[in-house]
Order: sequence, then C-alpha cells, then structure tokens
Amino acid sequence: MLGIWILHPDSIAFIIKDIVIKGWGGYALWFIPVLFSTEIVYFFICKYIDIKYLRFLVLLCSAIIGYITYKLDFYNNYNICFVFTSVLFYGIGNLLSDWMKNLFCNLNMSILIQYTFALFLCSLFFLLNHQKPEFFINKLSGIYTYIAAFSGAFFMCSVSSIVSRLHYQPIRIMKEGIKYMGRNSYIILAFHQIILQLLGLTCLFSGSIQRLIMWFSLIMLIEGINRYFPFVLGKKKMLPLLLE
Repeated sequence: MLGIWILHPDSIAFIIKDIVIKGWGGYALWFIPVLFSTEIVYFFICKYIDIKYLRFLVLLCSAIIGYITYKLDFYNNYNICFVFTSVLFYGIGNLLSDWMKNLFCNLNMSILIQYTFALFLCSLFFLLNHQKPEFFINKLSGIYTYIAAFSGAFFMCSVSSIVSRLHYQPIRIMKEGIKYMGRNSYIILAFHQIILQLLGLTCLFSGSIQRLIMWFSLIMLIEGINRYFPFVLGKKKMLPLLLE
C-alpha cells in the first residue's frame, strides 16, 4: 500500500477500492492470487483423488473449462478464470516431476542437447497463434499456447540437466545463482515491478543502475523475509540464506 501511495498519491482511495474489487490488474502481482488459488485447488485434487490417471483427467477437464472461459470472455476479477488453466500446468509438473528427472538424467549429453534444441523450437509454437497470449487477462489465444508452454517448461528442465553436468567454477557459481532465484522466485515476482516503478519516479538513475538497485533491494527483502518471516511464504523454517 505504501508503494501505491507513492506511485499515485492523488487517487489512493480509488485505486485501493479498484484493487479490492478487481484485483491487481496487469502488474506482476496478478500471479500471486492465481498461484495461491492454484495450490489450493491442486491440494484438494490430490486429497480426494488417489489414482494418477484420474488426476490427469481432472486436470484435462480443468484446462477445457479454462479455455471455455477464455473463448466466452467470462467475468474475470483477480484473473480467477486463469486458475483453471494454471492448475493444468502446476499439476502436470507435479505428476511428471520424477519421470522428467529420470529421463534427463539417463540421456547422454549429445542426445540431451538435441532434445533441448527440439524443445526450444517447439516452445516457439505460440507464434502460430493469431495473436500473442496474455495470461494476466486469461487470453490464451489458441491451442498452440499449450504446446509452447509445455515445451518451454521441458526446455528449462533440459537446460537445467545440461548445466548440472558441468563443473567449471563459473558454471557452479551460475548454478548457485539460478537455484537462489528459483527458491525465491515468489518474492522476486511479487516485488520487482513495484521497486522498478518507484525507482522510475525518482528520475535519478539510468535503467541499468535502477536494475542493480532493484536486485540489491530484492536480496535484502529475500534475506529479511526468509530469516524473520518465513511463515509469509508458508514455510515453517528458513530457506537457505545468501548472506551468512
């Protein structure tokens, strides 16, 4: 709220009312309530359905409902309709995680690189849609979006597997940095855009300096939340810290 007041001091009451009723809009924070709702929905799917194949079927039905809400332009405050689609990606990732780990670990490097390149090409399928997907307003654009999204997710897993097999010191440092960002992506997603907008109001720094300040601010937030308020992230104990 402090950030909103600084950004829009003359219309704070209207903006807060609009956010409470409609959600955060196009800012990156739209993803937070969607992810929260997705985790709750998938929790109940797992709680009441023990058979994996039935879980796959429920996820498929959810995706169909999500596509229908997009085509019919359903009322969509807080982008809640996108939960039907996001639970598909969340659930498939959970159900296939062990299979993907075994697949990528057992492939030799040359085949893995070819596989990675093929996945990258498939991730470009979204370009075949008649318009660009916009997830923050539940705009899926077309069936190619699903192919591109899954290919992109598998592509990142494949790249991760390649990097994990490299043991040069610079690569090891890069891996630790990626792991740190991955563990704390929730905080990064929630705050990076607000910090950049606040810095943009100052007009004191160039774009590159603003981003350096943003990352420094994010690291301070990450360390503070993980050290003193891990319950905010639904954690009972601290995540591994950088500043120790």
